Amino acid sequence: MAGLPSREGTTSSGIRSGRGVRGRTLKLAGSLTLAGMLALVGAGCPLPSSEKVLTDSEGNPIRLDQVFEIVDDDELTEAEKRAQIQELGITDTALVDFFLQL
Repeated sequence: MAGLPSREGTTSSGIRSGRGVRGRTLKLAGSLTLAGMLALVGAGCPLPSSEKVLTDSEGNPIRLDQVFEIVDDDELTEAEKRAQIQELGITDTALVDFFLQL
C-alpha cells in the first residue's frame, strides 16, 4: 500500500504522538537511567550505626521530629521547652541549648 503514511510514532488510535522510534528509545533510556540511580541510592544507604543514634539513658532512640515538635510549639515557654526536651532523655545542656536556638 504505497502512499499511506507510516504508523510509526502514532498512538493506538492512529493519532501522531510526535515520537517515533527515537522518542521511545529516549524514554526507555531515561527510565532505565532513573531506575539505575534509584537502585544505587537504595543500595548505598547504610543503616545508621548505634554509635550515631541519639539515645536516652535507657538506650531508646530519640527521634528528632519529637524534639522539633517541642521546639516549634509556640505555646510553650523556653523553660517548658527545655524541660520537655530533657524529659525525652537529652540531658546535655549544650545540646538542649542548641535545639532551642533552631
